[in-house]
Amino acid sequence: MPFSCIIFNDDLLAAEQLVEYLGALPLLNLVKTFSSPVKAMEELHHLIANNQLSNPGLERPSILVKLSGKNRAVKLYIDDIILIEGASNYIKIHTKDKLYVPYNKMSAMENELRNYNNFKRISRSFIISSLYIEKVDGYHIKLKNELAVSVSKLYRPAFDSFLMELLNSRP
Repeated sequence: MPFSCIIFNDDLLAAEQLVEYLGALPLLNLVKTFSSPVKAMEELHHLIANNQLSNPGLERPSILVKLSGKNRAVKLYIDDIILIEGASNYIKIHTKDKLYVPYNKMSAMENELRNYNNFKRISRSFIISSLYIEKVDGYHIKLKNELAVSVSKLYRPAFDSFLMELLNSRP
């Protein structure tokens, strides 16, 4: 079974030589060559999210969320999470397919997602995923699945930086 391969290299001559070398290896399938790491990561995310790139040795990043009741938990894939909504002593996790309501704190979820750059806390009550932003109008955000949220005043400076970074990383 061939493995999929993607090249990241801003040295075009080195990239061409690597393409030639990979062409001689029957177990490697070159998917694409990139000179920009940002574009490469965007393309990788798109390919994996749409199941166009298999990853036999790697599993999609996920978190295990404890549900109410004894010994109940669910594995949620990071790239399926659209929005996390805080509500007193529990949270609502909106995913592409389902709504989960575990007993948890927003601060705990924020901490759990801290290594994933696509998540941003925009108020005391909301953490959003940039992967599902459909529209930003000032500080009003429309997400997929007809979800709409607003950025609170306290979180606006951080959101401004987050949005600028998103816009600058797009081709």
